[in-house]
Amino acid sequence: MLKIRDVPINPPLVLAPVAGHTDSLFRRVIKDLGGCGLVVSELVSTEGMTRHNARMTHLTHFIEAERPISIQIFGSDPGRMAESAAMVEEMGGAWLNRRQWWRKWAQILWTSMRDARSRKL
Repeated sequence: MLKIRDVPINPPLVLAPVAGHTDSLFRRVIKDLGGCGLVVSELVSTEGMTRHNARMTHLTHFIEAERPISIQIFGSDPGRMAESAAMVEEMGGAWLNRRQWWRKWAQILWTSMRDARSRKL
């Protein structure tokens, strides 16, 4: 049996998040069909979570039947990331998937594009 830490994932399949579709109702339907052992939320903005934005609250809402669940958050402010992580922990999410890599990737991409442009001039 697949386990992540001490949590069994049965069946050993994970529902990948799909933007605009993977809300609580969709996750429950998939779980009820027996299609996966772990469900994952859509990416949730730490800005929206810490400002108690209704859309972010909707995306992070889950019920007991959806467990185990992984909540994905993203942001660039370490303080808001920490606050959002604490919120997820309070909700009882099994895992927290933090996404802060995009900022560094964007900086690398921008630098590469700028350098390529300057070489053509």
